[in-house]
Amino acid sequence: MKDKKLFGKLNIIDILIILILIAALVFAAVRVLKPDATTQNTPAGNGVDEEGTVVDPNLRFTVLCEELPRELADSIVTALEGEDIDLDEDNVATPRQIYNSYMLYPAEVISWEILNKDGEETVDLRLTVEATADLTPGRFTVGTQEVRLGMSYNVKTMMIEVSGRVISWELLS
Repeated sequence: MKDKKLFGKLNIIDILIILILIAALVFAAVRVLKPDATTQNTPAGNGVDEEGTVVDPNLRFTVLCEELPRELADSIVTALEGEDIDLDEDNVATPRQIYNSYMLYPAEVISWEILNKDGEETVDLRLTVEATADLTPGRFTVGTQEVRLGMSYNVKTMMIEVSGRVISWELLS
């Protein structure tokens, strides 16, 4: 390492600058190519009609979110009952449509119920979801999440994200 040169005419500083430039290019490429909510799986044409309602769902399941603060449960219900969200001039999503990994899915929360618990400051929230689920070998999936009895499930929309446990499911014809 005479004169701090490793590879012929390049010294350590030159190599570090080259590595930093490569890292910057990779970062820029990832940012530019990252999926966008308005360009990926949008409501129309993906199992959801123009009003954002799931068409031809094949699975209905219920998620129980336990021991939530009452204020949080009320806020979740208010968000689910909210106005539609304009994604761009051609696409609208309901606040109930499942949104996961920068994509809207043909699934939506169709009903909700706050369950009061006597003598406790927390409540349970029951959410029912209808979806056009994918059947892969041995499991149903909605987006990137599996739907199985007893398994945890994160109900994610563009407005809310709450974790619960699947307590029932039913295949729809």
